Amino acid sequence: MVNLTEFIAYTAGVDAATEHIFTGVRPERVIFSDPATVVFWADGTKTVVKVQNGEPFDKEKGFAMAFIKKFFGNKGRYNELLKKFCGDS
Repeated sequence: MVNLTEFIAYTAGVDAATEHIFTGVRPERVIFSDPATVVFWADGTKTVVKVQNGEPFDKEKGFAMAFIKKFFGNKGRYNELLKKFCGDS
């Protein structure tokens, strides 16, 4: 299970060399509501990801996918990246 408190503490304590990576990518609130995971970010935006292809709902996977989606601009580009390296599995 995602420990949001530990994650926030980790991202708050990053060093100067990696701080730019986490700018605006700090979660403030997460809602897990099968089939969706909704993350509200410190910059005021939100990211919604949903279970695909009949997969079971998984909080960790939902949070991880929301994080990567946010990191790649809150668009579907992260799906292209996953398909490129993971295939259409």
